[in-house]
Amino acid sequence: MKVIDNFLPKNDFDELTKLIFNSYFAWYINFFISDKKETGEKNVYFTHRIYDSGPTSGNFDLIKNKLLCHMDIAHLIRVKINCYPRLEKVTKHNSHVDYPFVHKGLILSLNTCDGFTMIGNKKIASVENRALFFDPSKSHSSTTCTDAKARFNININYH
Repeated sequence: MKVIDNFLPKNDFDELTKLIFNSYFAWYINFFISDKKETGEKNVYFTHRIYDSGPTSGNFDLIKNKLLCHMDIAHLIRVKINCYPRLEKVTKHNSHVDYPFVHKGLILSLNTCDGFTMIGNKKIASVENRALFFDPSKSHSSTTCTDAKARFNININYH
């Protein structure tokens, strides 16, 4: 696991957030976060899939040119943008693995909030432009937040 603050150059980070933080960005609702047994209002979140075995969004080129170009990627598996709505209490979701095989992962926080990612007993705070590199085939969990409109991040799985 490795954490890098101010991962992207400011202009690239600003381009990403300009795309995502506007009323024309398409969000798709998900009724479970880590597994289908985890249901209810505390387990609803929104995603925008950018890549899943191929580009799935018209925003792929911008993500490629502003984020992926700063990474050492041999094979891209998935890129998605997550939005966890604010709740009255920070809610930790069930632990999960992204895929059941060893691979690399990045969670790029798009805003600072009291939400976080848990990997084992380690809590990694959501800080704007913070990159968390880790093995997403190991158990980890996400959370909501209470002090921002939502917790936003980009999740990338790759080799």
